[in-house]
Amino acid sequence: LPALAALASTMIFALVRLRLTDHHVRARVDPSTGLPNRLALEESLRDRPQVQVVAAVIARFDDIAASLGSEGTAQMVQRIADRFRLAAGDGAIYRLEDRVLAWDSAFLSAAELHDALDGLRSVMHNPVEIGGRRIDVTVAMGIASDAGEAAAHAIGAATAAASHALAEGVPWLRSDKAHV
Repeated sequence: LPALAALASTMIFALVRLRLTDHHVRARVDPSTGLPNRLALEESLRDRPQVQVVAAVIARFDDIAASLGSEGTAQMVQRIADRFRLAAGDGAIYRLEDRVLAWDSAFLSAAELHDALDGLRSVMHNPVEIGGRRIDVTVAMGIASDAGEAAAHAIGAATAAASHALAEGVPWLRSDKAHV
């Protein structure tokens, strides 16, 4: 009987641990696209002496999403993320909000980042195909750098810079509003 009780408590402990691990993973993943989310980006940047983040805002997101539906929108976001991986050096692309994607660009020099964003801008001129439909997608990007302990600030500043770039009709802005 004591052995059975020990076995039962071990199994319960294992199930609780599995549930907690599963919850930990799901909390860091966007459920509709499977992309890592803001929390995952913040964690990946933690403990770095310096961070540099590029955020991209998808223009007309609500209109496009309304015409595509939730599954089509998720596919569109995934296809845009695939294109962004070219600039991110095959690094992770994070979905921060429904219309905002981001990546860690700390490994790029200013010149390399400029070239990567130019290349990405060219790639984004091609429509994204979703279910046989060709969708023109425009993005504006923002870049921010900060100390590693201020990763959340850099993410917010990059997102704000991307929103400003979209409003100003320019492809990208640094968080200090100077063009790259």
